[in-house]
Amino acid sequence: MGKIKNTLDLWKMRRLTLYGKVVVIKHLVTSQLVYTAIAVPVPYVIIKKVNKLVFNFLWNSKKEKVKRNTLYNPVKEGGLGMIDLHSKCQSLRLSWIHKYFKGEQSTWKVLFKYWTQKIGEIPLCFKFNCKRSDMFHICSLKKLPEFYVDFFCTWSEIKYLDLHNVNDIENEIIWYNSNIKYRNEVLYFPCWVNSGVLKVKQVIQHGMWKAIQTICNDFLGKILLSSFKLFTLKRAFPVAWLHKLRNREQCANVLDEMGINQLCVGSSDSSVGRAFIL
Repeated sequence: MGKIKNTLDLWKMRRLTLYGKVVVIKHLVTSQLVYTAIAVPVPYVIIKKVNKLVFNFLWNSKKEKVKRNTLYNPVKEGGLGMIDLHSKCQSLRLSWIHKYFKGEQSTWKVLFKYWTQKIGEIPLCFKFNCKRSDMFHICSLKKLPEFYVDFFCTWSEIKYLDLHNVNDIENEIIWYNSNIKYRNEVLYFPCWVNSGVLKVKQVIQHGMWKAIQTICNDFLGKILLSSFKLFTLKRAFPVAWLHKLRNREQCANVLDEMGINQLCVGSSDSSVGRAFIL
């Protein structure tokens, strides 16, 4: 922090334009923090302090005249191309996912895989719909290093969708899903995961729960143990999702019946008949 403040103080006396100050901030000040953020978690409190310093420098310690979100936009869109430190640090943290899936073989990937598999097999561990607070709790229980705690929490913060914003319910991953909780805890059944039971559509069909015998025949083995797990899952599953799936199925059935009736009795308006059938 002291080094950043000293750099800003050196440039403070020069009569720079707003754009000139942004260039100084991006290339001489925040670049020091960004370089560190590639491998070391940067606490949000540090980002706030750096932002306070750079925006004071930008506006000569006076009241900010333009919203920060506007300044982050490119010049062509009415901004100044100012760096968004929080988003930049997030993107650097998550860039390790892209690096891992690259074709080259590297020794660091062994370590990366070892720690990420504490949460789940790759790529399943990147598909969980888990909010930041729940992911932090999971990582703490698994005793992950700080780097991986920050990595998974950042990913969860960006990826998480609450139950009202999830549209593709059938393909939603059941495990470590913050919308599917039993006694305020997310679910993860290792034996079910290892058997391939991952998505909602594998346990619910046509808006109805599959029988435990059917699930066991398809994936599992021990019916008695699995029945207790299924009971827990039913209690945890959002009622709103179940109603939505059932209503969707009922609407589909009504449309199918209407289409069949139109074929049987015909219609004076052929366009209406085609609409119903389609």
